[in-house]
Amino acid sequence: MPLRIAFCITELNVGGAERCLVELAIGLKQLGHETSVCCLGPRPVDGAARLLWRLGDAQVPVSFLGARGPLSAPRVLQQLRRQFRAERPDIVQTFLWHANVLGPLAAWSAGIGRIVTGLRVAEPRRRSRWPLERFAGRLADRHVAVSEGVAAFARDRIGLPAEKIVVIPNGVSLDKEPIAAIDLSRFGISAGRRAIAFVGRLDEQKGIEWLVERSPDLFARLPHHDLLIVGKGPLEAAIARRVERLRLAGRVHLVGWREDVSEILAAADLIVAPSQWEGMSNVVLEAMAVARPVVAFDVEGVRDALGANTVAQIVDREDRSAFVESLVRVAANESLQQELGATNRKWVEAHFRLDRMIAAYERLYLELCE
Repeated sequence: MPLRIAFCITELNVGGAERCLVELAIGLKQLGHETSVCCLGPRPVDGAARLLWRLGDAQVPVSFLGARGPLSAPRVLQQLRRQFRAERPDIVQTFLWHANVLGPLAAWSAGIGRIVTGLRVAEPRRRSRWPLERFAGRLADRHVAVSEGVAAFARDRIGLPAEKIVVIPNGVSLDKEPIAAIDLSRFGISAGRRAIAFVGRLDEQKGIEWLVERSPDLFARLPHHDLLIVGKGPLEAAIARRVERLRLAGRVHLVGWREDVSEILAAADLIVAPSQWEGMSNVVLEAMAVARPVVAFDVEGVRDALGANTVAQIVDREDRSAFVESLVRVAANESLQQELGATNRKWVEAHFRLDRMIAAYERLYLELCE
């Protein structure tokens, strides 16, 4: 049964939740459903508009409401309600906190009968948001959590009803042929040297700042390895200053955001994910997809992603020393890297294919509409 599905998201810059929404909107359209996307924020520009270009190529209509802060909320709510009344979708699916609050309110007031929110992360810092999320969540039929950890957080901390929460993990696109590793010399890593890669937003959540601080000790034990940091964010300048203060310019390489992430991951000995909290790390899945090992804190979604293959790859989130020890153990052992990488690839093929994720959302929507 073809459905009209309206997706609503806070912003459409390049990020994990945004990529998931785009893959869903395009994938469901390819399955015969009618999809559209509404972004509460302004239109992204330049390189940040890559996801918007993909939606355009797939002929998925996109609208932007131009919100720039809390004072925009009444106007955006009214515009969103009018848009839902005009489109009359069968399902409204929201992503990210602002859309999870305003989307259900607008859809309910527009008479839309089926509303689903998307729970992407177990965010411990912003407790003041939880009452609003509970209030708007009463209007939703389901809350989709990306991992069991996020589901437990939403139930036990935010207070969303357990019977409305379903878990649909993220999915990753899998290439049949091996991804060609990028030439690391373009980042200043000399031929013959090895790379440890971090990919993600440079902020407190992702934990890369403390790892840079520990890098002198790390490099003393791994003299042939460099640290490659891919991403941008509010801590970018502070990390650059720290690299300069520690005199690590030749060993720590900040390269900004890149489109060729898979090729970079394929070139690294291992990928580090020192996040302090998560939902389900797309970078961990992407590393597994190119058959690379991971060293990560045991935060929400990581154990779900790695399944039984957690030995040497997961560390208690409070134990930074153990994280460094595990990192050194994997980086120094090429046969272990190959073993973990091969097992990771098999696991992600079996459990986290992109088409599997899209099919799970489709089943949920069809069940609600029945």
